[in-house]
Amino acid sequence: MTNMVITRGNPAVSHCAFTFDDGPMRIPIDAWLDALEQGDARGTFFLTGEWFDRYPAKAREMLARGHELTTHTYHHRRMADVTKAVFFEELKLAELAYQEATGRPVPAFMRFPYASYREENLEWLREWNYLVVEGEDTVDWSGPPSASLWSE
Repeated sequence: MTNMVITRGNPAVSHCAFTFDDGPMRIPIDAWLDALEQGDARGTFFLTGEWFDRYPAKAREMLARGHELTTHTYHHRRMADVTKAVFFEELKLAELAYQEATGRPVPAFMRFPYASYREENLEWLREWNYLVVEGEDTVDWSGPPSASLWSE
């Protein structure tokens, strides 16, 4: 059942969602935060548990600045390739890291690293009442010219 995967918002409402996934970043996160805030915008950041363990003060600062943070697994693994036990271990470790860093409950939505999941993974997530948020992969991580990133 794929109804728990959100890929688009309501087309009748004009909104733009800025979402960012943890991974190797060429630009420091503060540059992204400053750019968003210059435009009076907020972002949703899908961050790994490893990131939360390394940067708990930055996580608290980002929340205080009005951004949404949620999990992106613990190790940024291709979740379509793991067993159910490893799958839940990744989620559990990510949740613990989030809670320890922020002192808050984990939001019940996530994004799979590399958009790597299979239908069975969605069934497993249903056990924890999670929603999956996906979107267009602009491949910005590969360094293309900015003009080529626009998609409709």
